[in-house]
Amino acid sequence: MASSSSTSRRVYAFDNPRSCSQLFNKLFEEHPQLLQIFHPLYPASSFGPERIWLGLKHSDAAEEAQIRFAEGIQGPMFSRETYAAACTRLDEKVEEVERQGKVAWIKDHTACCIRKEVILRWLRQTSSLRAGENPTVFTEAFMDSLTPILLIRHPALVIPSWYRKQKPLLRQAVHDEDFRVCTTLAWSRMVFDYYRYQARQGHTNSTAAGDLHATEDGLPGTLIVVDAEDITHNTKPTMEKLCSILHLDPQGVQYLWDPVPDEEIPDDPMRRAFFMDIMKSTGVQQQAKNTAGQQLSLETEMAKWQVEFGEEDAAMLRALVVAEMPNFEYLRQYKISV
Repeated sequence: MASSSSTSRRVYAFDNPRSCSQLFNKLFEEHPQLLQIFHPLYPASSFGPERIWLGLKHSDAAEEAQIRFAEGIQGPMFSRETYAAACTRLDEKVEEVERQGKVAWIKDHTACCIRKEVILRWLRQTSSLRAGENPTVFTEAFMDSLTPILLIRHPALVIPSWYRKQKPLLRQAVHDEDFRVCTTLAWSRMVFDYYRYQARQGHTNSTAAGDLHATEDGLPGTLIVVDAEDITHNTKPTMEKLCSILHLDPQGVQYLWDPVPDEEIPDDPMRRAFFMDIMKSTGVQQQAKNTAGQQLSLETEMAKWQVEFGEEDAAMLRALVVAEMPNFEYLRQYKISV
């Protein structure tokens, strides 16, 4: 497993699908101080012999879709990819980045980094993590070498968006365990709590950057929470604050870029489904902030889901959103603010 003891300030962006993670990554893609490492554990967690989906409870349609997915463009290439191999390769890539005098910017979905037994314990509610237990496949030495960024987004935006985007390909039903794995913020909360515990024990200098009681922004180990709403509604000030915390030049953040030419769009149906918007974009589409910081109305969103998905699925989506709100509100209180 990844176990580097280097004290360099490598950054790890832990995110969820549909959390504006591709946009967040794009903003830093050309930063001269950084070299990005993209989804290092995704192949092992999605295609390898230890892949997350094995043994999860899901519909027959989802099972059939997973078989097709595994037989697709990426599946055969990564069918033997283990977490151990992925972590070793990540160590090597990080070391190569640092030999070049750059900062490694690593981005992956948090679920891809969580140990399978932890996922199953949470889904089946058989037991909870011990205080200070590392929920990830990484060693504590590697975790403690990171500056973690937890990217969060309101569940009422994430959950229906994932349902909409994945349905033609992965065929996950709202009640499938696979669906919960992809949409819960429980994994991000576990990572957050791991770092907070280590800081309290004096094992790292991790402090939440959004915590008013934090006394330092020391690197490595500063624990950063970013709300996707701030990326889409208050982009430049949020990026400037983040750069200040990370000791990065804010001039290296890009807000405009060229779209990917049509002839360079990959044939992979997953990449077309989930990356097309960012590939065809030309920059940040600044959205107007809700008046007076209004919260999303769950009932208003529910009415939209009823029209789009039907009464039964809309009711299940609503229940998942309600169940996820404690995780979101817990993490959001520590977000960086400008």
